[in-house]
Amino acid sequence: MATFKEQGNAAFKAKSYEEAIGFYGQAIAENGTDHTLFSNRAAANQNLGKFDEALADAEQVISIKPDWSKGFQRKAMALQSQGKLDEAITEYEKGVELDANNAQCKQMMESAKDEKAMRDVGGFATGMPGMPGMGGMGGMGGMGGMGGMGGGAGDSPFSSEALDKLKDHPKVGKYFEDVQFKNMFEMVKQKPEMLMQVMQMDPRFMEVFQVLTGIDLDAMGQQAQKREEEDSATKAQREAEEKRREAEAEAARQKAAEEALPSAEKIQLEKNRNAEAIKAEGNAFYKAKNFPEAIAKYSEASELNPKELTYYTNLAAVYIEMKEFDRAIEMCENAEKVAKEGNYDYAKLAKAMARKAAALNHKGLHEESIAVYK
Repeated sequence: MATFKEQGNAAFKAKSYEEAIGFYGQAIAENGTDHTLFSNRAAANQNLGKFDEALADAEQVISIKPDWSKGFQRKAMALQSQGKLDEAITEYEKGVELDANNAQCKQMMESAKDEKAMRDVGGFATGMPGMPGMGGMGGMGGMGGMGGMGGGAGDSPFSSEALDKLKDHPKVGKYFEDVQFKNMFEMVKQKPEMLMQVMQMDPRFMEVFQVLTGIDLDAMGQQAQKREEEDSATKAQREAEEKRREAEAEAARQKAAEEALPSAEKIQLEKNRNAEAIKAEGNAFYKAKNFPEAIAKYSEASELNPKELTYYTNLAAVYIEMKEFDRAIEMCENAEKVAKEGNYDYAKLAKAMARKAAALNHKGLHEESIAVYK
C-alpha cells in the first residue's frame, strides 16, 4: 500500500492540490520531522494561492532542516507572492548562500529583483502581489520575468494565431465561457507581463501558459523534486559509507593498539570481552527470573574480570530479588573495595551504594540505609 507521502505526490502530480495537502498532513502526523513533507505541502498551498499556509510550512522546513536551501526558497516564494519583495529577496539570498548550485533559487531571486525594480519605477502599478513562478514541487523559477512567452521587447504572446489556438483547445476553450476568466484574460492580453501573477490567482491560466509555450511547469517541478530526492538519497548513502569507513578505521586502530599490548594485558583484554558476553547471558537469565543461573553467570564474569563493578551490582540486584539481603550487601561492599583499589567509576559506584542502601532498607535498617544514601 502506498504511503501517505506517495499518495500526496500522486495527487500533486494530478494537480489535485487540496487532496495532496490532506495526504501530506496525514504523513506529517506520522512523522513530523520529515522536512520534505512540509516542503511538498508548501508547494501545494502555493499552487492554491494559500500563501500564508505556504509560508508557515516553509518556516517549518527551515526549523527542521536549517541547512537546506530549498526551505528558504519555499519561504521566499510565499513572501514574494504576498508582495513582500524585500523579505523574499533576503530569503532567496539565504538559499543561494547555502547552495550556490541551486539554479532555481538563483533564477527566482533575480526574478524578484527584476519585479522589485519594475515596481519601484512604476512598471507594475497593479496593486497585485508578487509572483515567484508556479514551479510546483520542484519550485520552477519565475521564467525570467516573462521569458518563455516568446517574442522580444514589445512583442505580445497573444497573437491572433495564439488566441485561436487557445479557443480551439478542448479544455482551455471552454474557460472563455466564464465571464470572470474572460475579463481576466483581457487584462493579461493588454499586459502580458501579468500572466505569471494571474497564474498564481487562477490555476486555469497555468493551462493557458502550457498551451502557449508547450511548457508543463508542474511536470518540470516533479522532475526537479525527483532529482532532489535522488540527490538526498545519494547524500545519505555517501554519509553512510563515510561512517562505515570511519568505523573500520577505528576498529583497525583498536586492533593495532591491542596487538601492541604486552602478552599479559592481551590475555586480560580477551578475558574482559568474554566476561561481557557472559554478563549478557546473565542479564537474559535475570530478565527471565532464573536467578540461580543469573548468579552463576555474573559470578563467572567477575572471576574473569574482578575489577569490573557492574558484575557485583548485578549480583546484588539478584540477591535482593531473592530476598538474600546480606549477600546483596556483601556484593555491594565488594564493589566498594574494588573502587578503592583504583577502579573508581562514580556512576557504577553510586549504583552499588544505592543497591546497598536498598538492601539495608529491606532489612529494616532505615537509619543505616539513609546514611549510605548520604
